[in-house]
Amino acid sequence: LGSLSETASLFVNFDPSHFVDAASAASALRDVQVVLRDSGITAERVVCEITEQETGSDETLLGFVQALKGYGHRVAVDDYGADSSDLRRIEALGPDIVKFDGAWTGHLLASAPGVAMLTEMVRAFSEKGIRTVFEGIETGQQLELAESCGVSMVQGFALARPQLAPGAFKEFEAARESERRRALAGTAERLEQGKAEKTRRDVSPNRSGRTFGRRGT
Repeated sequence: LGSLSETASLFVNFDPSHFVDAASAASALRDVQVVLRDSGITAERVVCEITEQETGSDETLLGFVQALKGYGHRVAVDDYGADSSDLRRIEALGPDIVKFDGAWTGHLLASAPGVAMLTEMVRAFSEKGIRTVFEGIETGQQLELAESCGVSMVQGFALARPQLAPGAFKEFEAARESERRRALAGTAERLEQGKAEKTRRDVSPNRSGRTFGRRGT
């Protein structure tokens, strides 16, 4: 994260089937705190994703999530619409972010009724203060449809393919900065062209087909 902007976040997966008792949850919490301390990353920048597997213990999972929030982490429910990532889990955990399962999202984006359904779900989560992510966005058309649904964020090959860190982060930042500079350069060029065109219109004389003051031979 050190090579990314201060607003960048790290999403980390947690398999809920591992949390069978209080000891397993406490061990995971200790591991998280050790990694954060050694890396110098603040808890606010780490989003803890609860994946779609069935939980080992609902009570233990809830306690684990509450402890994460107490440390300052944001919590996400991953792959909503798949396996055990359902409304019951969302209502129990009260996540900050809900990530929609990629296969389910792709299926719904393929039809107008599906897009309408996604739009309504995004709206309902937004009203509860929950941000949303569409996973599995692979084409430009899907990206446009996702935007029309009002989703908070998207994830998929349409944006970038998975890469190893930290080198990939640096390349991503460099590419983003290069794209920003190209966009600014393009805007400046268009402005200059517009100014030049206006100047030509202002100084060009109005010419008619007649010539005055010429003597005939």
